[in-house]
Amino acid sequence: TARAGFSQRFGEFLTGDLFGEVQRARFTDDFGTRDFLTFALVGRGEYDRRNDPLNATSGYYLAGNLRPFYEAKYGNPALRGTIEGRTYLGFSEDDRFVLAGRAKFGGFGGPPVEESPPDMLFFAGGGGSVRGYAYNSIGVETTDSEGETGVVGGRGLVEGSGEFRFRVNEKYGGVAFADVGVVAAGITPDSSDDVRVGVGLGFRYFTGIGPLRVDVATPINPRPEDSIVAVYFGIGQAF
Repeated sequence: TARAGFSQRFGEFLTGDLFGEVQRARFTDDFGTRDFLTFALVGRGEYDRRNDPLNATSGYYLAGNLRPFYEAKYGNPALRGTIEGRTYLGFSEDDRFVLAGRAKFGGFGGPPVEESPPDMLFFAGGGGSVRGYAYNSIGVETTDSEGETGVVGGRGLVEGSGEFRFRVNEKYGGVAFADVGVVAAGITPDSSDDVRVGVGLGFRYFTGIGPLRVDVATPINPRPEDSIVAVYFGIGQAF
């Protein structure tokens, strides 16, 4: 991958990026082994009013990404975009309790899925997505001629998360959370797309650089291949 462009800050809270990108990649998935060569123009913007990016107790965050590109191997133009919002509400003395919410939407318009780079399509699952499911394990489910099932990327994505965060003292805290996500075969979900839900509890150890995070989640509507419990580690809150 090669890219060139620039970043610009517009005041205290707004930043933007614009760059060109060339990517050559090979993928092996349910469609076999395929090579892609993409030429993209990528625009990104962030508006960040959080009081602390790693442990926000107030404010909100908005981000958008738009990527028109041309895939040269198959000769297809395409457009991919995402938008995400996060909000935080602290209450009680010193924001001991915090309600946090996140919503993300994505859409892909262009060629058939079998002629599209998998990393331009949408998947869900993992510590920054739908906890309780393995990373990128949520997609559009397929069945081949022999009855074997698989997962490929989708054209549409909807994710949401809600958390109740609390501090026990200066060093320790916890969180209860629920995540929901759907990866759609079309740009917008319909009744044929499966909605995946995960819930769980987390432990937080607060340090000078941000909270150390341990989350334990379980899928509410698991598939046969899903584990009953998934554990995630990280620095900073999940979002």
